Amino acid sequence: MRHLTRSWWPEGKPIDMECSRCSSQNIKTFEMAHASYNFGVSSGDSIVKFLLLGPLGLMIKPRRNSVASITAPPEKPFPILGVVFGFLFLSTMVWLVSIYLRRGLDYRETQNALLFNAVMFVIASVVVSWDFIRCARARKKYPELLDQWVHSWICLQCGTTYEVREITGR
Repeated sequence: MRHLTRSWWPEGKPIDMECSRCSSQNIKTFEMAHASYNFGVSSGDSIVKFLLLGPLGLMIKPRRNSVASITAPPEKPFPILGVVFGFLFLSTMVWLVSIYLRRGLDYRETQNALLFNAVMFVIASVVVSWDFIRCARARKKYPELLDQWVHSWICLQCGTTYEVREITGR
């Protein structure tokens, strides 16, 4: 990412920026470019994906054009694996308790469920712990990534990206 300096007139009117690569004046902030080129998902699309693929269909993101994908804001990390494995563990726990209450501990299926739940508990604990630690580390980097995104510009002619930090007066 290149660094570019904005110049301002004393009256506060911005001077048009010019791309150092192609000399175009068609330069926008990442936020403006993303808003211009990102066509959001309609609620109808979300409903169709949910009906066809279930809850996992809501995790599928739509395809974007290149400008929208380049200028997309950084996403806040979410521990989705931790949530999924936690849900699986809790559902197997409910299964185990329901079988135990119906049949008792001497029933073979109860013993299999107990063994399965013990293995699931170990796997779920490892995955949930790893995912929450990964997410916590990524959330520490998020403010820095967001600050970089806020100060980034893109030339819509050639695609060169700039990071603008300084404002110099004339």
